[in-house]
Amino acid sequence: RDFNTLVSDDSVKAIVLDIDSPGGVAFGIEQFANLVFEARAVKTIVSITSTMMASAAIWIGAAAEYIYITGEVVMTGSIGVVINHIDVSELEKMFGIKTTEITAGKFKRIASSFKPLSEEGRAELQSQVNHVNSAFVADIARFRRVDVETVSSKMADGRTFLGSQGIEAGLIDEIISAEELIDLINAEINKSEGNINNFKGGKGMVNTIAKKKPVEVMTAESIQEDNPVVYTEIFNLGGQEARDKLNTAVAESFEKGREQGKDEGEIIGAKSELERIMAVEAQLVPGHEKLIAKLKADGVTTGPEAAVEVIKADKELRAKGLKNFKAEGAKSVGNDLGEEPPDGAKKDWKTLVAEYKEEHKCGVTEAMKAIAKSHPEEHEKYKAA
Repeated sequence: RDFNTLVSDDSVKAIVLDIDSPGGVAFGIEQFANLVFEARAVKTIVSITSTMMASAAIWIGAAAEYIYITGEVVMTGSIGVVINHIDVSELEKMFGIKTTEITAGKFKRIASSFKPLSEEGRAELQSQVNHVNSAFVADIARFRRVDVETVSSKMADGRTFLGSQGIEAGLIDEIISAEELIDLINAEINKSEGNINNFKGGKGMVNTIAKKKPVEVMTAESIQEDNPVVYTEIFNLGGQEARDKLNTAVAESFEKGREQGKDEGEIIGAKSELERIMAVEAQLVPGHEKLIAKLKADGVTTGPEAAVEVIKADKELRAKGLKNFKAEGAKSVGNDLGEEPPDGAKKDWKTLVAEYKEEHKCGVTEAMKAIAKSHPEEHEKYKAA
């Protein structure tokens, strides 16, 4: 309800979802994530985290137009589903209790907690987990404008990412502080006289990131010493699994940084160059094949650097698309000023939603649902954009 209020408020030019969550129960998450995604038609929506955006939380965060993290010690990902079965039958025996369940229907209580999990019960629970996971992965693919196979191979399977690992996977757009993000949005609002539709989301921030000094290689001990609060929060939120993965990731990052820092010529040989080329190739996004070929050939660009360049090029491509959209949408702008469109002129998605909202005095979500039903072709164009 609060989110719909923000979307419907014309004085609100952009919405920032500041997320700090390891996830949780999936019920209701899919619906809210799609509400965020659909609202991108009328508002600029971005998500950011300075700690953790994982599991069910990334389902929501990925629905925003852009996803940001504030540094290298920020955890994202964990795209997957888990369900627990607790067998209390032995515990009941200790207290002299035996629970008998009378059921109707083959699958009723097929995975009962009052008896060991049967093969049939396990299969049923696995089927449910797989179903929810398929919906999860499909939504992430739609939100990030990639195919399901890309999400499954690079972002999902329960993997968690630290910092720029999420950028390499294609799940995160950029690293930026919350203050820089707010300043950028305000600057865009002021520059466009209150019209945030010109928000580019990344070009300026890519330049800012490019000017920053390389991130110093950190160990778990240095994080604990320099940032004890952050260290404790990450380990408490993630549990034992997250702690193990964090230690492994930090060790791998340290080893990678140590190897790259060596200036001994014999180390920088055929193997490292092959690994660099493979890392650059892994950042390929359809439509940017020439850029990837150029970065592979320059002999210096790393995988993360290639990811930033691809993101930058992709956003410049979006900016060109926005420019063309504005040119095509001149007639729609005329309608907003009270001018009638010429006979036979087609109204775009945003114009149709805005007119329905004004005419029926309703919220954006209701207007979008009505226009999607009455103008399916425009709805399909919007979803494909």
